[in-house]
Amino acid sequence: MQNFLALFAIVLGSAVLGVCLAFGMRRQRQAQRPHHHDEASPHF
Repeated sequence: MQNFLALFAIVLGSAVLGVCLAFGMRRQRQAQRPHHHDEASPHF
């Protein structure tokens, strides 16, 4: 039973970490998008 709880805690922690990482990367990408758009579009 202790093994199962430890495994469950590891899986749950990995899932939470993955979700936080994905959310952070998505937010960072959204914040950087205008910069990339400005660089990609030609300035006349």
